[in-house]
Amino acid sequence: MRIDITVVVPFGNVAQWLAKALDSVLKQEKEDLNVEVSLFDDSSTDGSQQIAEAYVAIFERHNFACCFKTNSDTGRPGGVGYAKNQAVRQGRGKYLCFLDADDEMLPGRLLRQYRAASALPYSTIIGSKFRRLPPGSTERYSRWANNLPLSSLPVQIYTSHGPPVVAPTWFLSRRLFEEVGGFVEYAEPYPEDLDFMYRALKIGATLFRVDEELVIYRHHSACASLLISEQQIWNIRISHFISDVLQHWEAFTIWNAGRQGRRFFKSLPSWCQDRVICMCDVDKRKVFQGVYELYDQKKRAVLRRVPIISVHEANPPLVICVKLDMTNGQLEALINAKRLKEGCQCLKLAKRDCDDFITYAITANRDYDKFQLRVLTENQLKCLVVVNGSMRPLILK
Repeated sequence: MRIDITVVVPFGNVAQWLAKALDSVLKQEKEDLNVEVSLFDDSSTDGSQQIAEAYVAIFERHNFACCFKTNSDTGRPGGVGYAKNQAVRQGRGKYLCFLDADDEMLPGRLLRQYRAASALPYSTIIGSKFRRLPPGSTERYSRWANNLPLSSLPVQIYTSHGPPVVAPTWFLSRRLFEEVGGFVEYAEPYPEDLDFMYRALKIGATLFRVDEELVIYRHHSACASLLISEQQIWNIRISHFISDVLQHWEAFTIWNAGRQGRRFFKSLPSWCQDRVICMCDVDKRKVFQGVYELYDQKKRAVLRRVPIISVHEANPPLVICVKLDMTNGQLEALINAKRLKEGCQCLKLAKRDCDDFITYAITANRDYDKFQLRVLTENQLKCLVVVNGSMRPLILK
């Protein structure tokens, strides 16, 4: 039998929520689609395995195919990426609909995302808006992820702790999953969704969001994402930002001579620090300081001296490291005054819940928008850099 959709449900010690998650699948409309549910237990010890086993027969009675496996005999969890890969590969569906076992599907999810996937290239990662539970948890992050314009999805890939299309809402083709190579497998906590997105984008994948709430996204103290260190996520984001963007710039300015700008500078490899021509700031005291010195405590020596200038004197390309939603609109006003636009001219790189906002600005060329609309496709736009007003292709390796 042809399977159209595999609902991918990996789990480990989620007995408190698992039945609600699986019930939400049972309530989905399928029309004439053949849907299977793939359950994989990653060494649960709290009764989750028994709950899943009981649901196999329930799904089959409701005309869902269902498969279930466990690695409980090993006594060692393989980790989130491993469990996701196992659940995907034991299924047969053309499309994969991911459901975290502590979340729930809202009515219509399968049909709406399937229809979107059928109308888009196979290489599209499709998400949706979500309803946070409890209401108000991670309010700033939820507002950002649910309200990003679709046009901003491909340019905010460095912005937060996770992808701009939130991973618990993902729906994608099995073909794309296999071409990316699945999720990285670590037993310890790791941002496997962020890593998957970057690898997918490098081979030409795109992002799309169905603008309806299709998932209840639960926040609780045992969330796997809370076990991942902020520094680990920062390192992954910086690594991709360097390889995808900064290595193609001969020189750039860091906007913020304070804590976040300095952290960003310290995170860069030596060859990339060489390309920082200066820092800029709105704080007159920092500008008066005139220079930032990178001091090595062990060597007791100054390793770098970076000039500090007024933000009004700074020219693109820029990397902006400023608190998000904390400047009463002053940051946005300055960006607008310098005629920088998000997208091909200005991309955001931020840790939303950690209060820093990083933007890289490519150019302030006023005629660029007219040119791009006439001669460039959307995919070509993502591979273009403009430096000092001259256009050249950016080849992503």
